[in-house]
Amino acid sequence: MIYYLYPLLLCTIPVHAIFLQNLREIETKYYIKTLLIITIAAITGCFGINIFVKNLFLSELIFCIIFFLLLYGNNFYMRGISNCWWEKENTQIPFLSGYIIFNTLLAFGIYYFLRNINLALFSKIIFYLSLFTIVTMLLNNLNNSKKNIEIKLEEKELPENQPDNLPDIYHIVLDAHIGFERQEYRDEYFYNELKSRGFYIFENFKSNYNVTNLSMPSILNMDYLHNLLNKKQSGYYPIQDCCLYYIDNKLWALLKKYNYNINLTAFPGFNKILQKTRIDINKYLIDGTNIHLRALLFPSIFEFILNPVKKAYGIHKRVFEKYKNLCISTSDSNQNIYNFTHIMAPHAPFLYDENGKKLEKEEVFEHKNYFSYLKYTDKKVLDIIDTIQKTMKKNSVIVIHGDHGLHFSDYAYNALCCVYFPDKNYTDMPQQLTAVNLFAYILNKFFNTSYKYKTNQFYRACMFDTSYVYETDTNKHIDKYKELEVVKYNKENYQRQLNNLSKKYKNKKVVLYGAGIFFKNMKQNYDLSQLNIIAVSDKKFEGIENPVFDEETGYNVIAPEKIYTLKPDIVIIMTKETIQIKKYLKNELFKKTGKSFKYITFRDTYKDYKNYEWFHACSLDATV
Repeated sequence: MIYYLYPLLLCTIPVHAIFLQNLREIETKYYIKTLLIITIAAITGCFGINIFVKNLFLSELIFCIIFFLLLYGNNFYMRGISNCWWEKENTQIPFLSGYIIFNTLLAFGIYYFLRNINLALFSKIIFYLSLFTIVTMLLNNLNNSKKNIEIKLEEKELPENQPDNLPDIYHIVLDAHIGFERQEYRDEYFYNELKSRGFYIFENFKSNYNVTNLSMPSILNMDYLHNLLNKKQSGYYPIQDCCLYYIDNKLWALLKKYNYNINLTAFPGFNKILQKTRIDINKYLIDGTNIHLRALLFPSIFEFILNPVKKAYGIHKRVFEKYKNLCISTSDSNQNIYNFTHIMAPHAPFLYDENGKKLEKEEVFEHKNYFSYLKYTDKKVLDIIDTIQKTMKKNSVIVIHGDHGLHFSDYAYNALCCVYFPDKNYTDMPQQLTAVNLFAYILNKFFNTSYKYKTNQFYRACMFDTSYVYETDTNKHIDKYKELEVVKYNKENYQRQLNNLSKKYKNKKVVLYGAGIFFKNMKQNYDLSQLNIIAVSDKKFEGIENPVFDEETGYNVIAPEKIYTLKPDIVIIMTKETIQIKKYLKNELFKKTGKSFKYITFRDTYKDYKNYEWFHACSLDATV
């Protein structure tokens, strides 16, 4: 009878697999909750089908096949129709209807052909295979979960005796806050209000890294990641290894040594990090959504349940209120307190405009709304500051900073940093302070430590593989084309795609759309002469009504609105991101000109579609 349980094992394998990936957003309670959801679905589905089939083994087989088809099979279905339906409007309903009909017919087919076959042996085999797979996964995950680091506090860096009159510390991290150096993102109201409240503002403050999983471990440990991980300055830095130094770090260890009452709260995406720490701290976590279940379902037909924007708004407000209440409740503590929060704002999704009006789902990832959302965040932070200053002890320090700027832009290292000192004496403030030295300065000033400043260095996580890190010069524009070479982005077999297109469109007139880094990479690494390219088009060529030779591209170029005048047989989208370009062609260019043309994508639209959906699915929950 135990073999009847194989659907409970088989259908939970994807859940174990995602947990095995050590996604930092997944908490254990969500892992268990998701297992329960899948278990209930399996029991209900099997018994529901058995009402009609009257054969439990056959019912279980039908359920398992349909379950995995609904979970993953639609990927193949989408791939098959991606070149026709995705280029048209209002295709979601016929797509879903067609796929449901397909699976219903398949279920009847399985029943018809297998209704008289004894499936007991098959069920036994699947049971043991599933059991073996799950046990192997759990043992592997158990081994990975034991991974930790040792925090060493060097005696030579510490004072001989514990300093007197240590300050309470309020530490606020605003994710992706660009600060005040860039005029186009400078919130003058926030700047002036900080000044009026006694803050010192580092106007040219810079982060040493462009992403959170690198910057925060560096900031909290007052050192560079290559020193912490004992790695070369350029190379692969696995996210899970870096986050270990966020979980346990030198700053929190030192504060605990001096008997601080450490209180932490953050957006739900950081719950996993905070829960894993081995330092004795108080965790005040905000419950998010089941990112585990979302990670499982986002590419499936069940993605209709992935609409988390409404909950994201509430979570955002709660994290501000949670920290305010935390500051009030701990202000009369007999111990020194360190209150920490990491707020995922003004990082995307941009939920509100500067006046607190909710942005629509279609707007929350539009970069044009970043500055407005930043202003809204600044107002919320001022409210927190007012609460702190009303309730704090006189000897208190407030530290507010961004972890990085706008990730993969030339503004990636510009970050907010402002501090409030009880004596408001800022005459000895260091010049050209960067994030790695922020707490070295604060601890040396208030704790009499002897931390040496690190020389200012800057490192970049590559946008095509954020685990790959290399040293960069912040005074130069980001060489995105170089990044393509760094990660060998052309490792995908583009040559085969190029050969197929050359055969299909031999002697046909071809226009390439896109003259950016992807086009340059292709031009350098592949022989595009196989295609009869009559012109290259891009938005940067607007105003060029007739083909003109361009030395940089090596081809004639023309404005997008004039492509149709060339009467091309095909336009090939030659860009890194294809979804946005297809939307531009359909929703803007064709409507503007009243003319359309046939187009295809060089890269895999299906892969782009999955990446696009994953970003939206996880950003609204995992990071909020």
